Formats: sequence, C-alpha cells, structure tokens
Amino acid sequence: MKLKLKIIIIFFAGALVATLFIARLSSDPDSLLSWYIGTTKSELWAISHQLRNSGNSSLGLTVAPSDQNSSSQNGVISHSKSAESNLDSIISSPLTTTRIDPNQSKPTVPYNFPLGWYDTVTNLDTPAQIAREGINIVMLYTGKRSIKEVKTYLDRAAAAGIKVMVEIPREEVRRDHRWLITQFVKELKTHPAVFGWYLFDEPEYIKMSPRILERVYRGIKAEDPEHTVGMAFGRLIHIKRYLKALDTVIYFKYPCYYDSPKFCNLQNGIFRKLAETVAFIAKDKSHFWFVLQGYGEDKYGRPTKFNRRLPTFAEERYMLYSAILAQADGLFFWTHYRSQQQWIDSVLTPIVEELQNYLPTITSSLLNNKLVIDNPDIQASLYQNSITQDLLLIAINHSSHKLETAIAIKENIKANSAQVLRSNRWINIEQGLLTDTFEPYAVNIYQLK
Repeated sequence: MKLKLKIIIIFFAGALVATLFIARLSSDPDSLLSWYIGTTKSELWAISHQLRNSGNSSLGLTVAPSDQNSSSQNGVISHSKSAESNLDSIISSPLTTTRIDPNQSKPTVPYNFPLGWYDTVTNLDTPAQIAREGINIVMLYTGKRSIKEVKTYLDRAAAAGIKVMVEIPREEVRRDHRWLITQFVKELKTHPAVFGWYLFDEPEYIKMSPRILERVYRGIKAEDPEHTVGMAFGRLIHIKRYLKALDTVIYFKYPCYYDSPKFCNLQNGIFRKLAETVAFIAKDKSHFWFVLQGYGEDKYGRPTKFNRRLPTFAEERYMLYSAILAQADGLFFWTHYRSQQQWIDSVLTPIVEELQNYLPTITSSLLNNKLVIDNPDIQASLYQNSITQDLLLIAINHSSHKLETAIAIKENIKANSAQVLRSNRWINIEQGLLTDTFEPYAVNIYQLK
C-alpha cells in the first residue's frame, strides 16, 4: 500500500513539474513549444470560425461602423454573428508584381521608385495633395479603423494615382489572429491602389516575437503572394531577427533635434555608415527603403513631444542622396500629418522634383566599379541610362570640411567634360580625372559628356 501511495505521489509530482515546465516554455513566444501551441490554437480558432459561419454563402467579414462599439475595437475588422456576405465591391485590377530579383540592378516596382509619405487613414485629402508634390505612394496607418474607412482611403488614392502600403491591423498581428488578417488581405488585395502590406511598425521596441510575425507573414503570402510585405525598424541590431517575416526592409533615422546646430548628428559619416549597414543586412531581400525625417517643430516654431526640428534644405538633400548611394530603392518621409506645408513646398518638393529628373538613370544601371576616389570622406556613384546612354555621377562629401577631390573615371568610360547640375559650371575631365571642390556635406551631381 505504501509503495502504491509513493508511486502515485511521484506520478503527480512529475506531472506537476512537467506542467510547470510546459507552462514556462509556452509563456515564451520565441520558444519552439510556443510556436506549435500558437499555430495549433490559431488553426483551431480558424476552423471554429469556419464552422460558425458554415451556414452562410460566404465568410462574413463585416464593416465596423464608426459610430458604434463593435467587437473589433482592437482591430480594423470583425466578424458578426449574422455574418453579412455582401461587402463593398472591390475593383479588381491586377497589379504589377512588387517583388524584384535582388540580382537585378533595375527595380521592377510600379513607378520604378517609390517616393512616399507616411499618413493615417482619416486624412482623405492627402492623396490628391501629395500627388501634386511628386509623391507616388503612401505608407498608411490604419489603426483601429474599419475596413470600410480603409477602402475609402484607397479609393481616394487610386483616383489621385497614388499607391498605398496598407498597414495590417496591429492588434490582430500581436494576437496572431491570422484568420482575420488573411480575410483583411483577401478583401483588399485586388484594389488598384494597393502596393503592399505594412506588417508591423518598430517591432523591436515592444519586443514583438519574430515567430509570431513569421507566422503572420506566411499567412499573408499564402493569400497574396504578389504584393510585398514590409516592416520598419529604428535599431540596426534587431533587424536580422525579423528577416524571415518580410520582403522589404524599411529603416528610419530622424537626426535633426530641436535647437541643434545644422548637420548635428550627421558628423563623421555616421548617416552613410547607417545606410550602408542596413543595405548590407537587406541585401538578400526584395527591397530596402529608407525613411527620412519630414517633421519637426509645430507651425508656430515651438518644439513638440518629439523634440525635433525640420531639416534644412541642405540637410534633407544630403540625407536623401546618402540613402540613394547606399542603394535604397525607395524613399519615404515621416510623416505628412506632422509636417508643415511651408517646409514641404520650399524644401522637400524641390528636392523630390530634382531626384525625379535623375531616377530614370539611377534605376537603370550602376557602374560603381568604374570610379576610383582619392579621399575616404567623398563617396561617389556612376549611373548610366540604358536607353539614352547618358552618364550621371553623384558625389557626396560626408565630412564637415571643405575638400578638393579627384575622382578617377576608368578608361572605357568616354567623357571629356562634366556639367555640374544645379550650377552653371563645367569641369574638364583631364586624363580621366574629374577634380572638384566640395563644401561640407555637399552633394555634387554631374552629367558627363
């Protein structure tokens, strides 16, 4: 009898220890056990929703009215018990694929090069406004808004010729509600304004589980393999943990602080190093997009809670072309609803319009092996337009000093002179050497002849 009692006690003690061990493992979202438990729970949950709605002609993905409390307060979409089957019709117009071959030098994304603002779904006038400013895409925060509101924004964007990276409902991602997420994607993927999916914003800051994001990513790609899936990061050291959950690496840096001197936090080539490091991390992914600072003080010149100031023309141009030379194949600005129209008109739009003139050549062919530079503070890239054969050389001084530098152009590049664009200057190229003077943090752009 005592032996039986001892066996029973040992059995229950072992079961208790095993239960506590399993509970501890399952509480860690990155553990393998948590992976399988989460997957099983998600699939069982999906099946339960299928069974619940099996009496309907289609799954009921319903619009959550903005003037009443709904069961989807933590997300953009919800299921109703009645499961309405008729939703707003979606224009089905096939989109060009947004994926590119990493070995190709020319992006194949629509518009060839995304130039965009971050924006929020409630700002319905933004698409038409930014279309007049040379912008062709929006990174859209959807928040807790209904799918009807998202589609309204997409309609406005399509009418203005603007593409949209649509944010996946953030709370649904955190809860690993892949069934709801895939229905959200299914409802929107054929809309002509949809460019791709913004899976998560700064996952490293809240220590979001990479495994959960990988599961959600695979669910999105299973439903929509054509559109790109991107995530944005502000910390370099964490990006690698999330690479299996994205196609497009998005990195942001906002270095211009309120009351800081010009080019503060850009010294010693730090911005170049950051951009090149992200480009290296993203080298095997479809895209690398850089998010530049487009916000600062309020309209009265006072600091906001972000303690930033709007960049000067020279600072913004320097950061933009530093990202270009790091081979970013898309640029965004954060964020339209926190920027100032006067700054957009006087600083950003002229820079964007200048860049657009060069993009046909920049996105055509990169000839970096054709240059030799005698100063490590000077960075330069040579591009050739595959149609016109025009040669464009972009050179940047990453130092705070005025420099005179010679750029050697290899013999098989036939050029006798260089026009300094945005300046009424011509430089003779003698024995393959282009010699010029660079102001601190200057961007000099040359058309070779």
